This record gives sequence, C-alpha cells and structure tokens, in this order.
Amino acid sequence: MSCPMCQREHIYTIPEALAVLSSTPRKLARATAGLGPKRAAARPEPDKWSPKEIICHLCDCELVYGFRYRKILAEPEAALVAFDQNAWADGLHYREQSLNNALASFIALRNGHVALLKSLPEETWNKGGVHAEYGNLTLRQLICHLADHDRGHTARVESLCPPRKPPKKSKAKSKSKAR
Repeated sequence: MSCPMCQREHIYTIPEALAVLSSTPRKLARATAGLGPKRAAARPEPDKWSPKEIICHLCDCELVYGFRYRKILAEPEAALVAFDQNAWADGLHYREQSLNNALASFIALRNGHVALLKSLPEETWNKGGVHAEYGNLTLRQLICHLADHDRGHTARVESLCPPRKPPKKSKAKSKSKAR
C-alpha cells in the first residue's frame, strides 16, 4: 500500500526507519559544518530552498510530527494537524533565520522524539489519527514517511554543501647551498 502523504512505497521496518531518523542530525551537522552565512543562504534556483531553508523546514516538520506523535499516543482517533510548508517558510522568515539555531533546534527535537519512539511497545505502531488531507494515518506510516523525507532533504543539503577542498600547499623550493 502506498503512503497516503506522498504516494510512494516506504519499505522500512520500524528499526530501519528509526535508524534513518537517528542519523539525520549527524549528517546535516557534518554537511553544514563550517558553512558561512552566504553559502548557507544560497539558493540553487530562485524557487528552490537553500541549505538553511531546508534545515528550517526540517525543524518545523519535527515540531509538527512531534505534535502528531503525541496526539496519536494520547488521544484515540486524534485529529492530526496539517501545515502549509511554503506559508511557514514565508511567514517564519526562513531566509533570515540562523542556520546554527535551526540546526540546534532540529537536533534537540529529533533526539527527544527518537528516544520517545524507541521506548514504544510494538502494538503502539498501528495506533493512528485522522489527517484532514490524507485521512487515517498510523504512527508506523508517519515514521516511514518521515524517514524518506529525511533522506531526500539530507541528500539535497549534502549536494548543496560539498566538502571544501583544503587549500593547496605551495611547494617552497629550498635554497640550500652546498657548503
């Protein structure tokens, strides 16, 4: 069955999906290490997000998904909130945000959520809620969708932030004279 949110097949076990979610903060931190404000804000195309904007988006997704997890875990057949990612990007001024603050917030939220999710018993994964646009969604579907979402955005950030090559060392010619 395809994912109601993106129409793709997410073929993950829960441990595999959690491993992807656990690794994303480290991959993003490594990809953006030493990235200056200008490169962090550089859009590859006028209508495509910069690395900083992608990380702001991931941070906001983490907030929304964390709220969805809590609704599912605490309220039977909970109503799951939707959000307009482009409206959030504009309204929350992603372009003016600090990459380091967005990344730190994402890391803190994600680490807390992964710890919560890893503590859940097996029977919890089929609990669900009702999304206004996508209908019934289980915790399992949310986690597997988010794992693919992470992979796509992480790959994009990595492609926009290639490692810098160290400066070439000049070979100084020694001027030693035989004595």
